[in-house]
Amino acid sequence: MLVMKIIINPEKNKWKQLLQRPIFDAAALEEKISAILNDIRSGGDEAVKKYTKQFDNIELQSSRDKRRVSHGTVTQPAPTAKENISAWSRKF
Repeated sequence: MLVMKIIINPEKNKWKQLLQRPIFDAAALEEKISAILNDIRSGGDEAVKKYTKQFDNIELQSSRDKRRVSHGTVTQPAPTAKENISAWSRKF
């Protein structure tokens, strides 16, 4: 779990350091996303089921599982979707 660190009235000589954002390697993330998309293109519904299980912890019976999606809109999102997405994104 990430906890926000609150800094009140820091010394001026620490401002620059405190305002730096973490370095994000977009190229590495793009490679991983491309691999997932290529797997879905080649693996179809089975790949979608695999990644739905991996990222949302839901086992779909079909690609048109009515618990999750109806005509392109999410009708009943996974209760832990936010936590799963956050955990997945922290890996990168």
